[in-house]
Amino acid sequence: MDTADAVNNASLIEQIAGKMVDDEVAITALAVEEEEATLDAKLSKYKGVIARFDAAVVAAEVDEAQMMADEMARQARAELRKEKKASFKQKIMDKQTKLAADCEEIWATYNKVQPDMEQVDKTVDAYKTFKEELKEL
Repeated sequence: MDTADAVNNASLIEQIAGKMVDDEVAITALAVEEEEATLDAKLSKYKGVIARFDAAVVAAEVDEAQMMADEMARQARAELRKEKKASFKQKIMDKQTKLAADCEEIWATYNKVQPDMEQVDKTVDAYKTFKEELKEL
């Protein structure tokens, strides 16, 4: 495939991207030409490649590129929503786990400090007995 075939077979974006290297400049012009020779003569001093594309083809390519960009943006938003949802669920699970651990700790502390009711009853009875004995004195 020679340069002429490549020019004829490549889309505008593909052709420009394929030929560009660092520090090069591309000039894209939209022009209505009655004859190609006038523009060719003016641009010949730049020793570049001149490629012509039908406006309808370029418009279709731009539309396709826009649709692809829209789809990629939609997919990116969906992925971001999915990641945010997973992060939110993880935060909830972390908080539930911490709350459960805190409840266990509180319950364990309560069970440690909860008085032995039998011992309380004995102490109360002993106090009553002591109080009665004091009255008798």
